[in-house]
Amino acid sequence: MKKLLIVALFGLLGSPGVRAELAPSAYEAMQKAAPERLEIEVLRIEVTPASEPGNRNIHILALVTGVSRSKEGVAIGEVLNIVFQVPEIAPPRSAPAPIPVPAEKEKTVAYLAKKPQSPNFNPVAGSMSFREF
Repeated sequence: MKKLLIVALFGLLGSPGVRAELAPSAYEAMQKAAPERLEIEVLRIEVTPASEPGNRNIHILALVTGVSRSKEGVAIGEVLNIVFQVPEIAPPRSAPAPIPVPAEKEKTVAYLAKKPQSPNFNPVAGSMSFREF
């Protein structure tokens, strides 16, 4: 009986080692809905403390090396500012994975949207913003 109660509690509360990640279909939908699907080369990365405690500001300077779709009319050869925040420490296991920060000189895909009233772009596909399925 005691064993059954423990198993039931883990079933209700979840295992402490399990991350509540979004389903792959959610990331695929975010990638399909992204206004910008670009190939980029990361030129420079700046990391600074955010005004919100526990977060870091990420500023990526990226060269566009390919364009699959662009609502904003981004062209090959343009240099973009990509800005977003990531947690300083790993989020709780019940949270989706944070957006990964690509390395300098890395060539990768980018699912982005332009920030309103700003020249900057934001990643819009969560932890799959700089990766393909």
